[in-house]
Amino acid sequence: MLFFTEEKQKQPAEESKTSEAEAATKIQAAFRGHKTRKSISMKATKPNQEPEPEPTKSELEAEFRSDDKG
Repeated sequence: MLFFTEEKQKQPAEESKTSEAEAATKIQAAFRGHKTRKSISMKATKPNQEPEPEPTKSELEAEFRSDDKG
């Protein structure tokens, strides 16, 4: 009768380290993908946004009364 208890006990520890490394890799990959998608969406929205034009003198005069000094 052969006993392989020592080998069986070593394997789960090694498998645990391997599975932890694989899990860490998956988490990192998911985060990097999230970060990349976010940066791409930010780049995509920037060109569509145009700065507001400066108001003309007549628009400013219409908005603010001449007797308003504050």
